[in-house]
Amino acid sequence: MRKTTLLSVLLSLFISNGLNAQKDFLPGTLTLAGGDTLSGYINYQNWTRTPAQIEFRKVPGGSSEHYGLHHLEGFEISRADRYTKDVIWKDTENPDFTRERYEAPPRARDTVFLRSVVETAKFSLYEYRDDKIHFYLRPQGDTLQELLNPSVYNAVTGHYDTRPVYRDQLKKWALGHSRQERLIRIINALPYREAHLRDLVRELAGEEKTVYVNPEEGVKSRQAFVAGGVIFSITFPDAGDRGLVPSYKKTSAQVSGGVDFFSLRSSHHLFLRTELRLGNSSFETQKQTTDFRGWTQTHQYTADYLYFNPAVHVLFPFMRTENARLYGGGGISYTFIGSLNYKHTVNDHLAGTTAEGPKDQYASGRGWGGPQLTLGWMYQKKFEVRLFRNLGGMLVPESNTKNNGLLVGYRF
Repeated sequence: MRKTTLLSVLLSLFISNGLNAQKDFLPGTLTLAGGDTLSGYINYQNWTRTPAQIEFRKVPGGSSEHYGLHHLEGFEISRADRYTKDVIWKDTENPDFTRERYEAPPRARDTVFLRSVVETAKFSLYEYRDDKIHFYLRPQGDTLQELLNPSVYNAVTGHYDTRPVYRDQLKKWALGHSRQERLIRIINALPYREAHLRDLVRELAGEEKTVYVNPEEGVKSRQAFVAGGVIFSITFPDAGDRGLVPSYKKTSAQVSGGVDFFSLRSSHHLFLRTELRLGNSSFETQKQTTDFRGWTQTHQYTADYLYFNPAVHVLFPFMRTENARLYGGGGISYTFIGSLNYKHTVNDHLAGTTAEGPKDQYASGRGWGGPQLTLGWMYQKKFEVRLFRNLGGMLVPESNTKNNGLLVGYRF
């Protein structure tokens, strides 16, 4: 009942923030058509298609305004992307268009926003996305040139092959270069991918100063530190007729610390979390047994336990608003229990004796690993409430424990 109530609260909090909004405003700057700049917050969606307009707010939570190609010369999202308006000729070939020999693809002129990949004093590289990805190279003092990578139907295999025309285009800039031989070798095997093209452009530019490079360059992931407190519940099974600890449930507090790893350009999407939870608790319980003589014995147990829980999760915010997100996921968790001041005494009622009893299966430390499920709510990418359930005991019949928790944390 408690879990159901808490889940209902999480969903209510999320719905109250506007379930259908799915917005993510990040600090950014607009360059207006007249040359003035305007700082504020841009609704960044990690676009799979280059936008023709964007949503902008001057202050967090303020009213939204929409700016398009007629209003802007460009815009930049802090620590993410920079877009510049330009006129391009683009390859309009349908990726599924069938032809059995290479011909120059159909072209169309358009005004669009281009995402800057790298800008140097000699060359600049840009990206545009519609039904496919286009890359554009601008040599200093020259016009934009699309780096072509058209598809050609292979009648033998029945598949589409790409013709790397862009390699021949790039070779003309390598001819006469001080590193010509090395550059030609690289270009001959160059994939049509951002990172590879970016590195080549920087090498073509040589010692010339790099004016701009997309923040993702050289950065595979970003990190955010997470800390919090945990209410931790663990239930141990009854060990049966072996005279060991009876089934009991214990709730205690833990502290938690971890690190989130996420892609720079999709920080509001999939992320990886590693964490370690630490805590301790004490317990006192008893059970009665009957030996082969029919004599009743009372087993008294007292102990202090230390809990260590390292875990790795993959989490995804499947519902997002401007300020909040509901996320879920799974991963692997390991639970280790270290025992301190363990004591087991046996009181034989008929004999009137008290003696030290055998240690139970958790007396000298015990550990098990297994899957962990997670459901959480995060506010402004900082405060979070998270439910988790460890399923490790399901995979280790001897321990068969139940391990649940509620975490309240803060993301730095």
